[in-house]
Amino acid sequence: MKNSDCSIALARMSEMRSACEAEIEIAKNRMDSFATMCRNCFDTAKSKSEQASELRDKLRSLKDELVEAEDNLKKSLAVKTSKEATRMMIKESISETKAKINELKGLIQHQRAKKDEFAAILSRQNEALTACKQKLNQSGHNRKHIEEALSWYNKFLGFRIENGHGVKFIFTNVNPVSPDEVYSFAIRLEKDTYTWLECDPPLSNMNEMVSELNTSHGLFKFVRTMRQKFRDSGISRHGSTRYQYSSIVSESGPVAS
Repeated sequence: MKNSDCSIALARMSEMRSACEAEIEIAKNRMDSFATMCRNCFDTAKSKSEQASELRDKLRSLKDELVEAEDNLKKSLAVKTSKEATRMMIKESISETKAKINELKGLIQHQRAKKDEFAAILSRQNEALTACKQKLNQSGHNRKHIEEALSWYNKFLGFRIENGHGVKFIFTNVNPVSPDEVYSFAIRLEKDTYTWLECDPPLSNMNEMVSELNTSHGLFKFVRTMRQKFRDSGISRHGSTRYQYSSIVSESGPVAS
């Protein structure tokens, strides 16, 4: 009788183990599919950014040509004394200028269309990230699941996660002026409460920020906010000239944060 009961129990345990392994495999496949989708989205965004950069270069070149054409016109008018010659030169210059202006307008419209397309891509990426965050929140904000869901960020936002006494988030590629500069912060989750462990470089209002995290439990939003604050801190330390440069880079490229 005991041997029969043991056999039945072992059979049930084997069935439960097989079911768990199947669920784990399904979840893993879903995560892999999602990571592939996100990589494709970022590759597309990168391609659109490169196209926008090429259009800006062409626009600058056309502007330089326009300035050069205006200079040539002034020199020609200074040399030519004949009214007819002057009139013909002015007419020709105006015609060329209008053609260049029309060309510039076409390029600007094309660039705006690319910008709108790029904005739509970013919007879809944000929706995908929001969906991922909601799924992770529904699973109980399990730290291990969050780390697995965030692991693909290493390739695009330049940060990694280290485990120890708490969880340490390490960022690079934060400041376009100094992409190798390292920023980090560490938090600890104990009994559903987050606490600060360290922050390098230190930021203001850290206590208020972790208090808001404990209220909302929005870890994704908190990580993005910290990265943005690190970026703002790096810009302020590098001065106004580099701030202008980083603003140009920020507007032309995808903002992962």
